[in-house]
Amino acid sequence: MTLGPKSVSSFSSFIFIMTISDQYLNVPGVRK
Repeated sequence: MTLGPKSVSSFSSFIFIMTISDQYLNVPGVRK
């Protein structure tokens, strides 16, 4: 499976969104 620029950017966006939601939506059970 090859990782192209699009896949990398999508992965980075996913991590970014998860980090933001983790900070603003501090819901018990989200953090493991």
